[in-house]
Amino acid sequence: MIEWNGGFLEGMMKQMGFATEWISLVIYCITSVSYTVSFNGGLCQGDPLSPYLFLICTEGFSALLNSAVQMSNLRGVKVCRGCPTVTHLFFANDSIVFGDTNEIGGRVLLDILRRYESALGQKINLDKLQIFFSSNVSDNSCNQLVQMLGVRHSLCMERYLGLPTMVGRRKKDAFQYICDRMRIKVQSWRARLLSQGGKEVFIRAVLQAIPTYSMSCFLLPKTLCTKLESIMSRFWWQKSSTRKGMHWCNWVSLSLLKTYGGMGFKDIGKFNIVLLAKQGWRLVTNLDSLLGRIYKAKYYPHTSFWNATLGNNSSYAWKSIYAARKVLEDGIGWRVGSGSQISVLQARWLPRWAGEKFKQLLQTVGLIKCQNLLINQQRLGNLFTPMEAHAICCILLSIYTFEDKMVWCADNSDIYTVHSGYRCLVESNINDTTNTDYTRIYKKIWELNLLPKIKIAIWRFTYEYIPTDANLYNRRISSSPICPNYGEALENFLHTLLMCGPAKNVWRSLGVAT
Repeated sequence: MIEWNGGFLEGMMKQMGFATEWISLVIYCITSVSYTVSFNGGLCQGDPLSPYLFLICTEGFSALLNSAVQMSNLRGVKVCRGCPTVTHLFFANDSIVFGDTNEIGGRVLLDILRRYESALGQKINLDKLQIFFSSNVSDNSCNQLVQMLGVRHSLCMERYLGLPTMVGRRKKDAFQYICDRMRIKVQSWRARLLSQGGKEVFIRAVLQAIPTYSMSCFLLPKTLCTKLESIMSRFWWQKSSTRKGMHWCNWVSLSLLKTYGGMGFKDIGKFNIVLLAKQGWRLVTNLDSLLGRIYKAKYYPHTSFWNATLGNNSSYAWKSIYAARKVLEDGIGWRVGSGSQISVLQARWLPRWAGEKFKQLLQTVGLIKCQNLLINQQRLGNLFTPMEAHAICCILLSIYTFEDKMVWCADNSDIYTVHSGYRCLVESNINDTTNTDYTRIYKKIWELNLLPKIKIAIWRFTYEYIPTDANLYNRRISSSPICPNYGEALENFLHTLLMCGPAKNVWRSLGVAT
């Protein structure tokens, strides 16, 4: 925790090029704090401006590390040959510094910490620091550095930014904390009286959000995904904290899109895949990022992301992204520029309405032959189908030369989004013969201007997810499916709603004939 030092912060902001007026306002905020009962008396913990000021202060620490690198006093680490050197990773107050495990490396790091303390005007809390060594470092070197730096020696590196830094063979144990957090949330809300509409909001906004951060970096085991879905399913169907309730359908049915008859909850396994595909999209669209350069040097130095192999002894993070590559391959397209990067036969580069891939073989060299921006339509007609030839002619060509651009075909913005990726993955597993009238009915149900709990009740009625004697008899709970009021009538949904005596009385009082 940093106690704001006006002099250091002001110097950092001037060095970073902030406007003088803005610097004056910030300094006034942090120097006008009153320790009596006051209102708006300065910046307190939790103030939205505090994290940004904290980041400005840590830039000073980063500058000291970069200076040591330039002077060859700090070497950092490399994942492989040709890979960028990483000396430190900073995110707010979670910081990792990489250095040599010898006396010189220890003294360099100690000198950087002391210089930062001197500039900041505060003492670094060594109790919150810990040091972790690789397996190649001898015990003697470990003990010397621990004594020199005066920090705790950690045998197992703790989680960084809330995620496990090392994932071994027992992956389920590494991510068990997700299940624990979800159970705690459910327990805290179980005693509260929530309607089905309230439960829907709680599942979407709270429970499904808990594993999202971890799933965006790692592929969760299938057994863990099933357990998470089981926790949410029990919460959805339970009556109260003491009554479990009847599970009328499984999570697969609940996770269908609402237009296809489900509740639209997330399929955890599929959602995990599309979140990881977002990381793959960043690798292919932001080649100059630190992550992109490291993965390029490590896993596909002489080829592209699309042709990379899993390799031997690869990290679990790379295995996770590799597992999601198929989602990107199915939805990636190209915007034609020079045509040098596009595979005519295999890539998707025609407009969306013209189909995805060619059905005929290309018998000429080059992607598009044009003179004065006019394509030879007769030549195209000899090589492609009429629709394909027309689609090629509709591609607008520029007088300027620009590179081909990779786009995401499932979204009008041409940029991959988790929402569009999830919808594509879910719809790809839905039968093409789905009744359009069936989907139209459910679409109208969810568009009704009614309370959510009433719309959910209508949804349950359409599937007969109600405890009639007929349904209970099928589940071997009731001894007879016959209505007790009508000795020969089967007590199903229609009978309960229209034909049963109490229901008829209600309709009659409303002036409705049944």
